[in-house]
Amino acid sequence: MEEKISFLEQTDKNVYTVLNEAGVPVFEITGYQLGFKFNFDLLNDAEDLVDMTTGAAELFRKLAENELLEIARVNNPSEETTEQDTKPE
Repeated sequence: MEEKISFLEQTDKNVYTVLNEAGVPVFEITGYQLGFKFNFDLLNDAEDLVDMTTGAAELFRKLAENELLEIARVNNPSEETTEQDTKPE
């Protein structure tokens, strides 16, 4: 059985925000006991870091794209999304 963990609603919440050029939040990661694990055996230089952050950007782009497609589907149920609409360019 899993252990139940309690958190303080505000004090224990982690918030990471990406702002646009105007300082307006465009993306936010929030949660409790968030952990970020980096494999430093494979991150040895600036090129490795660029590759890792490029991969992270692609991950978040896909998540945002899927959410936008779901919003479009809910808002326009008569218009079906084709598989081609979901493929990255």
